[in-house]
Amino acid sequence: MNSRHATVAGALAVTAAAAAVLVNPFAPTATGPAPSEPVQAAPQAPAAEPATDVIVRFRASADAGERAEARAGADTAFEESLPVPGLQLVDPKPGVSVRAAVAGLERSPDVLYAEPDASRRALGIPNDPLFSYEWGLHNTGQTVGGTASAPDADVDAPEAWELTTGSPEVAVAVVDSGVDLGHPDLSPNRWRNPGESGGGREFNGADDDANGLVDDVSGWDFADADNDPNDANGHGTHVAGTIGARGADGEGVAGVAYNTRLVALRMLGSDGSGSVSDAIRAYAYADQKGIRILNASLGGPSGSRAERDAIAAASNTLFVVAAGNDGADNDAVATYPCNHELANVVCVAATDQSDALAGFSNYGARNVDLAAPGVNIASTWLAGGWVLLDGTSMAAPHVAGAAALIWSSRPGASVADVRAALLGSVDPVPSLAGRTVSGGRLNALRGITSGQTGTVAAPGATAESDAPAATPAPSTAPAPSTTPGSTAPPPPPAPTVTSKSYRPALFRVRAGRAVRTRASHSRLFANDGKRVEVAAARSGRRYTAEGYAEVRMTTTQRAELRALSVSYDGNLSSRRAVLRLRLYDWRQRRWTTVSTRSATRTSDTSMRVPVERSPRDFVSSSGLVRVGVRGTGPVPFRTRTDLIRLTAGT
Repeated sequence: MNSRHATVAGALAVTAAAAAVLVNPFAPTATGPAPSEPVQAAPQAPAAEPATDVIVRFRASADAGERAEARAGADTAFEESLPVPGLQLVDPKPGVSVRAAVAGLERSPDVLYAEPDASRRALGIPNDPLFSYEWGLHNTGQTVGGTASAPDADVDAPEAWELTTGSPEVAVAVVDSGVDLGHPDLSPNRWRNPGESGGGREFNGADDDANGLVDDVSGWDFADADNDPNDANGHGTHVAGTIGARGADGEGVAGVAYNTRLVALRMLGSDGSGSVSDAIRAYAYADQKGIRILNASLGGPSGSRAERDAIAAASNTLFVVAAGNDGADNDAVATYPCNHELANVVCVAATDQSDALAGFSNYGARNVDLAAPGVNIASTWLAGGWVLLDGTSMAAPHVAGAAALIWSSRPGASVADVRAALLGSVDPVPSLAGRTVSGGRLNALRGITSGQTGTVAAPGATAESDAPAATPAPSTAPAPSTTPGSTAPPPPPAPTVTSKSYRPALFRVRAGRAVRTRASHSRLFANDGKRVEVAAARSGRRYTAEGYAEVRMTTTQRAELRALSVSYDGNLSSRRAVLRLRLYDWRQRRWTTVSTRSATRTSDTSMRVPVERSPRDFVSSSGLVRVGVRGTGPVPFRTRTDLIRLTAGT
């Protein structure tokens, strides 16, 4: 495996106006492989490290005595049970080869299969660094790692973040070399095992959640069989950062789903290698904990029925795996676990900054599902650093992060739903046609918005007031006919309309720069002197200041919605600016202006705007409403937002 790497000595400093000059951001590591260029070789299976143990699966009918007899007949000794029914790890006795032990076990009628405990290795290829931006998330044509990028050859992460940045309720298992749990870009999103945390349970020396592991607070180290899954290699830390490094915190990089939680499951050692049996243990742990997404940026040439069975058993977990870095056709030369053809596996190739299949990336029209950015990927590294790395290992976590975004916006989605959304929403790429199942590269935004009509659950908004509305007008429907002498039935009672007001959950600036912000977002609910100010930025010949507030209601409230109105109080600092109050139309996927005010003098502006057309168009299926404030003018100015309130009639 050819590799190149370097560490970051300084962080990228970004101001609202422009990116600061980055001086010597990377310094060479004192140890590690010398820089080298990738070597293109003919497709062939990489050499496998020799196994020393054997995995055997017994038939369900075999009792303990029959299993012991089969082991003895093959000159093997029981080592331990693995978390799949009938699966055991056994150790050939001295002088007995692994091959002979496998053959001996498979002669027993009580054995379904036996196989070497094959090797798995990290698939990332570290590269020479020149950190600038995360082109794979947002590609503007910037140069990264000395290579110019093609604009929009990215996964549309900022556009996806307009809908969701991930949720703490969604966790991703990183089955790898561990995670630097103290990294400032990762620590805020560190998963906490609910069964082992709180009330002093973190390190009390007890197995509080009764899963056979003591104090597995943040995951588990299956390589060394302890509760410290910290990284001693760096590969897993880099993968974790791409999935869920904390975003919008002024620190390092942003992960694809930068508010998700990261579960550290270490099964690769400091040399980047590990065993199938340890991988199986990690897979089972994630399944038992209800983790919906598992990233496995690792692989090897040896097929494993045991690994396949373990993945199949974890049917409620989506396995996102790397295709491999041999420039080979996986349909001809297999790499596992990529080539396990299972409904809960997504295998990922790598694309470069020009949206082409990376030269090192494996591919396969049958076995490789889609591609994602995998060249010059900036992410977290050991000791609180950041590096640029190449590899399908770097591509896979983009897809795992996108899956986390989908589940954050659609908590009721199934594994099949999310897998279909990922594969069905790719951006078609010519170099991937006929070389991947989907023929395209990941698009996180389209992954979220595809299948929005499915089952969706969302957090509810807190109603700030409950007041009966005015009595509705009498019904104009004709009265039911009656026969002579009969008594007409009483008219149905008029429906009761209840209004609820909702406070913003956040306020985001889309154009311009936030200044003199004196409010938490929720304080914009009341006109009490708290406010958000945005200084306009120049765009061509005009200046624009724009932001929006997000408001949430429950899906039940959306279903019962009959009326909607928006209230706004604020200010324009220029007599020549125009203010537009807007709502996002989820059906047509665009902003709609509901009111416009032209200021002839600098003054406060108040708007109370009832929504005339179908109010449900402006509420997403998950109950999200976006209220936009956009100011434009020929000279510099500021907008000031004092109050945004949404009132819904149900």
